[in-house]
Amino acid sequence: MNSDLDRLVKQEAPWKDNLVKTSQAFDDTDNTLVIVIAGEQRQQV
Repeated sequence: MNSDLDRLVKQEAPWKDNLVKTSQAFDDTDNTLVIVIAGEQRQQV
């Protein structure tokens, strides 16, 4: 299994700039995953 991010995902993309800015602003939460799930009805979410 290849886990080299540089080879798996294009690095010259807007997401990379956003990641760098976010990491700089919130460096204590680096490598943290946050998932937000939203919907009209909680039973469906």
